Amino acid sequence: GKGASVMESYLRHGMMLPNRPMFIMLDTNDQRTSLLDQYANKGILTDAISVSKGEIVDKHLLEKSDEEKPPGFREWSTFGAPDSCPGRGSWHPKKMEHELIGWMIAMHLVEAAEHANAIMANEPDWEQKYASLEQSSNQVVFPQPIANDIPGNDQSILQLMYGHEGSDPSKRIMKDVSCRTSFLPAVDENNVLSSVVISGMAEKNPDIMERRSDDLYKSGWVFDVSDIERNTKKKVEKCGGLGYIDMKIALYGIRESGPLRMWLPFEGPSHDNHEPHDDKDSSSHSASHWFSSVVVCEANDKRPEKACKLDSDIQYSIGGIDIPQRKVTSIDGAGLYLRRKTCYSIPVPAEAQATRLSDVKNSDGKDVSPSTRSLLGSQNDSYGLLLDIKAVGRDVSRKDGACCISHVIWEQH
Repeated sequence: GKGASVMESYLRHGMMLPNRPMFIMLDTNDQRTSLLDQYANKGILTDAISVSKGEIVDKHLLEKSDEEKPPGFREWSTFGAPDSCPGRGSWHPKKMEHELIGWMIAMHLVEAAEHANAIMANEPDWEQKYASLEQSSNQVVFPQPIANDIPGNDQSILQLMYGHEGSDPSKRIMKDVSCRTSFLPAVDENNVLSSVVISGMAEKNPDIMERRSDDLYKSGWVFDVSDIERNTKKKVEKCGGLGYIDMKIALYGIRESGPLRMWLPFEGPSHDNHEPHDDKDSSSHSASHWFSSVVVCEANDKRPEKACKLDSDIQYSIGGIDIPQRKVTSIDGAGLYLRRKTCYSIPVPAEAQATRLSDVKNSDGKDVSPSTRSLLGSQNDSYGLLLDIKAVGRDVSRKDGACCISHVIWEQH
């Protein structure tokens, strides 16, 4: 879209990561570039740059013959890959556009390196001085949202996107948010979507390019990609990959796949009142004592109109409590792809209970296998939230589009 509200939420969550990334925006949209500028001027962002593609180049220069152009602007309309390769849409940067973008980022980094070099030359104690500036906490105090196109979501969703108000109503603080996905590339391969699955998953096939059988779908939820994703990957691989390292791997299921059970570990801040005082004290095990909300998303693929819908075709249970479908609400603005709603918020009921890892069972009541328990990577006495997912829509089928879970996000306090 043309607004900046989604980017503002993305930016806030990015700053909560353990290693705060540099923010590089390839965009010329006035609202988004203005937002980035305001965040930098307020001192919230310390390392950000907005760059553009070929639209910033003087059009009169590009109209000249290659003999008259500077070297960096010759063969401006030429792709780097052979004519037979896919991805030659007008929206994709050509070879020399990529080089221009690289030069702009490089000049930004050179300027930063020169500034750092001057500090090192003029300040003998620079190492001690600037090491002390490293923040010991990931907590960042944000202003109220700046974007003027904030979508009209429920308050709990707006808090997840932009932070919670504290004693100062002009400020917002982001709570701890955890996420699991199997999209590639994966920075942390130990914390992908399968790392929170307790039961209900079909046998995993390591070759994601191999088409899954219908029988496999009937044995459990399947790690798979859409036909469009797989076919696109095959096309680009014939041309050396074309730099595409991404892959939208997700869990797909139909009615015959049965229930899928996940255990979402509590990864928020440690508090004294988080430790239950008595195993019989149900209030201290209340999931809402630990968890604020849960969000599930499907892959941002071009899906059929009849494809499974995450709100009406799935029955969710959180902490042992079934969630009425009317309470599963879409995240407007952010959770949208090709006009299809892709992300939904699920409330944590007051009656829901947190569960120790040592007490977790499969959805059929059987004990969790030692291998599955070891994959969860948490201590047996750590607490988490059970999330049960089951496809229930009568018309859900693999042909029309199976139910797809690509991301699970949970907010903690």
